Amino acid sequence: MSDDFVHTSLPVLGARIHRLGLSCGYGIDDDGIRWALEEAGLNHVFWSPRQKGQVPVRDRLKTHRDQMVVMTGPTTARWKGNLNRFVDKARKMLDVDQLDILMLFWLGVTSNWTRARIDDLVALKENLAGLENGRLSQDEMTWMREYGKIVHG
Repeated sequence: MSDDFVHTSLPVLGARIHRLGLSCGYGIDDDGIRWALEEAGLNHVFWSPRQKGQVPVRDRLKTHRDQMVVMTGPTTARWKGNLNRFVDKARKMLDVDQLDILMLFWLGVTSNWTRARIDDLVALKENLAGLENGRLSQDEMTWMREYGKIVHG
């Protein structure tokens, strides 16, 4: 298999990642996670404080942080401050300064996409790599605020 297919670029983070990511749930144990990260070369991980794999993911991040992309996301974030608390907890558990991608996979028809959620995202700017250094422009942040006004008044 050519290396061109196995890896792809993630320009917003300036990262080269394996096309196959790893989620640390669904029965994989610490040894399996460690093997995937070290032997198989997977370098982007979806990890949540509720999942297994904290130790092997944290260990790999200590030695290969510049090669890793960490994704996470809360199950829900219904109240003001929940996103910030979630990100802080995940950062502390993994012993990293920033998370790379925060997934809001709970957004949808019944979601709580309010001004408070948008304000939480703006407040998280320093803790999320995808929001720092102009990766999310002022226009995009303004759009998030305005979108919240349109949807929720």
